[in-house]
Amino acid sequence: PTPLPRRVLFLNDVSFQYGAGVAQARQAEALLSLGIEAGVIAWAPHRLELEVVGTRPVDPNFWLGIRDVDHLEGGQELSDEAVIAGLLAEVARFNPDVVLVGNLHAARWPFQLLPALVGIGCRVITFLHDAYLYTGRCAYPGTCRLYLTGCNETCPTAGQYPVLAPELIAPAWRLRREIFGGPKGIDVVANSHWSKMMF
Repeated sequence: PTPLPRRVLFLNDVSFQYGAGVAQARQAEALLSLGIEAGVIAWAPHRLELEVVGTRPVDPNFWLGIRDVDHLEGGQELSDEAVIAGLLAEVARFNPDVVLVGNLHAARWPFQLLPALVGIGCRVITFLHDAYLYTGRCAYPGTCRLYLTGCNETCPTAGQYPVLAPELIAPAWRLRREIFGGPKGIDVVANSHWSKMMF
């Protein structure tokens, strides 16, 4: 059996908020109960602490807390390269064995962050909270099937959250295939049989 990691870092957009945030809190609790150190880097945590959403006492010997990085928002004043460099520096401060990446879309962090994280020597695992990892931009494709053949500028929901300019949708879809495909693809964990089947 593979030994348990010593330290796991959760990296996501809004920390313990909403459904994906609650799922992340349950994951953090599970790791802490195994004696694994855990912490969070989030773009906008809004100070919703693990103690508030948790279902059991938090062991301060293993809980490393939340680091707020709202100054690293993608698509704003910073270039993608600057956002990635800033996030890599923050991750390196935690010195994790594993980085568990949750939702990224609210922070608009570039997907190139995932292979960059691998490049600093930690295992990277992405968690499927919705369809954002396998479509060109949307969290749920509904009846649209473009994600099977290639999301593109004809996306029927391009103006909905998370918004992406139509001409950027096809490159975003292709980039996801590059990052998650092949023998060196980033690991993905699904939250349900449906999510696994869709991915």
